[in-house]
Amino acid sequence: MPYELQFTTPSKPLGFDNPGVGGPILGLGIFETPTTPSDACGGCGVYVPCIDCAYGGSWVYDLAPWDSTVYTQVNETTDLLAGTTYYARWMIRSTSGEDVWSAPTAVTTWEAAE
Repeated sequence: MPYELQFTTPSKPLGFDNPGVGGPILGLGIFETPTTPSDACGGCGVYVPCIDCAYGGSWVYDLAPWDSTVYTQVNETTDLLAGTTYYARWMIRSTSGEDVWSAPTAVTTWEAAE
């Protein structure tokens, strides 16, 4: 059965209104641990999954829903486990391919059905 997780995207950083074509991304990674993702992480389920990344999504930077509510649909049997705490991080990828991650925010999934 699919479930939706709700997140609020960050505000668009000042001074980065047009970062260029071909790579800038706003990403969302949902991780199993609060540790900092690897520098080699490829966007968490977007291009190349990260180590310990359970789920993720992304938007083209210039079209991202900045400072808005977004919903990520997950499947309880294949994506995330019910009643489990994960750690969400936002990522901005530059045109040079560098990923910068936010601090982790704990997210607990829906309760398991009885």
